Amino acid sequence: MGGEVRTGQFYDVGASAAVPTDGTQVVLDWIERYGQRTDFLDPPHSAMIHLSGRGAALLTRNLTITSIENGSEVL
Repeated sequence: MGGEVRTGQFYDVGASAAVPTDGTQVVLDWIERYGQRTDFLDPPHSAMIHLSGRGAALLTRNLTITSIENGSEVL
């Protein structure tokens, strides 16, 4: 993940974040940094994160996901 991230933020895993489709979204559930949970992370820090939702099955190594304004209710 790059840039600022917050728990509860939605991401599109599909080909185009401009037109998100049902089933390709994930939500950032938690961020763990140095063994502590936090709600916010900014560059240049790194952390372990947990993403969930129907789009989680599409996640692969080196995949770029894009944040979206509002998530779908289908998560």
